[in-house]
Amino acid sequence: MKSALVLLGISASCCSATHVLQLSQEDLTRAFSAKPGSNSALAADTPSSVFPTINNYLNKNVKELGGSLVPCEELTHTQIDEIANKVQMKSVPALMDIYKKRNDNRAFVSFEGTDESDLHSERYNMTRDGKCAQAVMMWAHHIPYEARAALIGEGMRVPLMPKTPQTAHQNPTPLYSKLVSCGSCHYTAGAPGPFTDKAFPRWGGNETTTQYSVKVNMTDASHTPPKWQFNYYFNDDKKGERYEHLAGQDDDTCKLNTKIKPGNPCTIVFSGDEWTYISSPSAGCCKCAKGVMGAVRSDWLRDGTAKSLGNTTINGQVVNEWFKQGASDNHYYNLPDAAMTPVRFMEHDKGQIKQWDFLLETYAPGPQPDSLFEKPANCDKRCSSPLCLL
Repeated sequence: MKSALVLLGISASCCSATHVLQLSQEDLTRAFSAKPGSNSALAADTPSSVFPTINNYLNKNVKELGGSLVPCEELTHTQIDEIANKVQMKSVPALMDIYKKRNDNRAFVSFEGTDESDLHSERYNMTRDGKCAQAVMMWAHHIPYEARAALIGEGMRVPLMPKTPQTAHQNPTPLYSKLVSCGSCHYTAGAPGPFTDKAFPRWGGNETTTQYSVKVNMTDASHTPPKWQFNYYFNDDKKGERYEHLAGQDDDTCKLNTKIKPGNPCTIVFSGDEWTYISSPSAGCCKCAKGVMGAVRSDWLRDGTAKSLGNTTINGQVVNEWFKQGASDNHYYNLPDAAMTPVRFMEHDKGQIKQWDFLLETYAPGPQPDSLFEKPANCDKRCSSPLCLL
């Protein structure tokens, strides 16, 4: 796997000065995959089955390494902290860099102490469950296979995911919601899960909105220039998206096609086949690694971890504000109308604002031409950017 490590400019190292942990192709593919494929053993059919699905995999994976598992409910906060610290000591900076640059939930690590005298209270148990989920995430995504084998060789027992599903908590604490982010990726079904609240919008509309188009004013304060426009097309039925970035753009995905000159128009297509197609009239088209990126899930606000922040005002209009914590703060705004018309999406990237403003006069919910989401012609070559060569 040295070739991939060289291409990515990655130095995979651990706490040991005498041994360097190597990232395998499997480690890198998993890191660059935002979520498991729909046919994966780690893909849950419903939000309430996320924890059992992960536990089934842990039972197989850990036992193959000769290790043992321990139920979450048998552990104290202190014991979970000790397990997490052992895993963190063997974490690979290269993996963390991948997650941080992609604003991936897997970059988040937070273990706050809890008074052990509060043992077995509802709050204590909820935080314990969250810590178990975070420790399992670190085990699976922060360290390579070789490090997992080493920890088991040292006698570490791996915690199981909690018996109480995330969906059972009607009033989760903010810390629990931060620690338990796995449902947003391991629940991969297209339809909303059983705890979906229809009061929450879909991405771009209401319960019936699965396709639409709109023009967007883009603001990304970390870029130069910080503002540009793009035409956006969405088709949840085909798991497709199309971004037509106009002249003056400074989009990161467009830069993966290194032939596109800075500021030139660029089109990005997620066609539903797990490839990302990046093109411009002058530079032609290339495709980026399968499974590395993908279309937005229409129900990302409906997995049980988002909350309403009430009403606010944007450009003189009263709107509903929704919040979901991931690797960054995700804020979504829509009109309080029956269509749940989208108004804005906002987050912070490296501490600076990144924002979509939907131009309401261009918003067109309803069927979009299939051709918009098809693989472009003459687009079989891989983009030369290292990320696209995996």
